Amino acid sequence: MILRDYRGVETPCPVCAGWGVRGYASTARWRGGVGGQMLTSGVCDRCWGSGDESKPGVDLWEVEATRARAEKAEAEVRRLSDALDAAARIVKRKADRAAGREET
Repeated sequence: MILRDYRGVETPCPVCAGWGVRGYASTARWRGGVGGQMLTSGVCDRCWGSGDESKPGVDLWEVEATRARAEKAEAEVRRLSDALDAAARIVKRKADRAAGREET
């Protein structure tokens, strides 16, 4: 109780009882990695480590999903940029030919 008071936990998380950590019986970590052949502890996936139901920490699942979306969008931007560069080279080549400036 003293530690939770020190951390400012007002509404203890019902999953971790306000501690911010919990045991996972599957021995898997929150990202699905192998944790071992026993109970493993990790950040509570309800309050995300704050211990307070009304003031959750950063949702690590959402952070991971946002990162994955950003990487996918970045790859798409690179693909579109490459396609635009290729199209610009074709247009330039055709304009040069039309103007009588053949490539050597």
